[in-house]
Amino acid sequence: LDMSPVPVIFQILTVDEAGNNLLTGENIASAKENITIEYNGDTYKIDASNSPAKTFKSSKLENGSYLLYFGTFFGDYNAETFVINYGNGNSHIVSFTVKNYADVTKTEYLLELNGVPQPNIGGPSFILRLNPNK
Repeated sequence: LDMSPVPVIFQILTVDEAGNNLLTGENIASAKENITIEYNGDTYKIDASNSPAKTFKSSKLENGSYLLYFGTFFGDYNAETFVINYGNGNSHIVSFTVKNYADVTKTEYLLELNGVPQPNIGGPSFILRLNPNK
């Protein structure tokens, strides 16, 4: 029986008011220059090869838009926080709690966005739909 903690990865979709993905082939290069994540005193850029302890990557979807990934987190976390900066003066603060139990079929996930609790979507792969203009 594997007693390892469940790995947690954040999937980030940048969307407009109508829910359309804002990262496309036309602007992914600009996004890689401007969007960063601040975590534990380190700054992460998309697809940078010198990422300290976590990975911040882009992945092209079938429709030509892009999804961003940040992680991987292993173990228990209590109100752990990272900040997504969009390079336009706007940012989002993501806070999460992960509690693993000896019974590996049970793991609790709590997520807050800018201090507002988010619905429990089951984890461990959180999909954040974020508008960089808000």
